[in-house]
Amino acid sequence: MTNHPDVIALGETMRSVVTVVGLAGEAPTELVTHGGAESNACVALARLGFGAAWVSRLGTDDAGDHVLEELRAGGVDLRWVRRDPERPTGWMFRDTTGGPPRYERAGSAASALVPSDLDRVPVEQASAVLVTGITAMLGEGPQRAAIALLERAQGLRVVDPNLRRGLWGSDRARELVLPLVERSDLLLGGEHELAELVGRAERPRARATLL
Repeated sequence: MTNHPDVIALGETMRSVVTVVGLAGEAPTELVTHGGAESNACVALARLGFGAAWVSRLGTDDAGDHVLEELRAGGVDLRWVRRDPERPTGWMFRDTTGGPPRYERAGSAASALVPSDLDRVPVEQASAVLVTGITAMLGEGPQRAAIALLERAQGLRVVDPNLRRGLWGSDRARELVLPLVERSDLLLGGEHELAELVGRAERPRARATLL
């Protein structure tokens, strides 16, 4: 761990329960782990030898304890993770038979993120910062925090729209996520979600429009 991480990521990580359905006659099993685009990227970067810090809020519950334990084991810098005694850690449930995941994240600790959560984070010294559209769709505070992260950054600003249905602002994805895109240097996204950001009717020209 270095004083100034190479990469700083902001976003929510949930306790994740994956139901693994076995062969006929076998009882399903549950795999309990963690899930979050930003923290997953931090784990991958740490494995590659980079200093990767994840900034967020977690509840003071068992789910938050386990998330921290697993990310710490993955080599992620957790100095700027706050524990919120008033709000829970979010949960995600899915199974291997397919279908959309189910979330229990309304009112989660991460949904209370605000720009001041970045006050002591050395954002300007990082070589890169990362945030996804999910953070912008968690609530007004998280969206403002995401914008603050990008505006303070002096290094590469990476944005992944990562559009998800069912979040607080998913019906206003363009309004909430485009301010992140406008402040990015590197935009990561699939064809469909990038087209959605600029309007479905403009899909053939989505990439050119975003550029």
